[in-house]
Amino acid sequence: MSHERQIVCVVLAVACSGVLISIVLGWVNPFNDRRFSSADWAIADSTGQAHMATDLIHRELPQGMSSTAIQTLLGAPDETLTGDIDSGGNRLLSHETLSYYPRSWSLCAYDDTILCLHLDRQKKLVEARITGY
Repeated sequence: MSHERQIVCVVLAVACSGVLISIVLGWVNPFNDRRFSSADWAIADSTGQAHMATDLIHRELPQGMSSTAIQTLLGAPDETLTGDIDSGGNRLLSHETLSYYPRSWSLCAYDDTILCLHLDRQKKLVEARITGY
């Protein structure tokens, strides 16, 4: 086999591996199994909220959304944090963080999953992210 052909084979193998990894990671993402619904979020069982978290972030939580609108959509947060770090030692990214706990996922991702909604001083959403321990 020529040297050029070997290079092409290696590049194709790497590209195919990348595609397969992307498919598998998307398939096993426990936070992206369901479309978000405020009504479903309110009555979700022990794993239901986690299944909607990624869709919630991408479709329902635009930057600049007010704290009041967020809480109308999701209900009261499980915890509201201020300061530099949370109880797990994670650095907080903003003036105030609304924390929702959409259950534990120790077999797939985190032992404790946290939906962190970071707000600025005007109580507007700066960033939403799924994190945990």
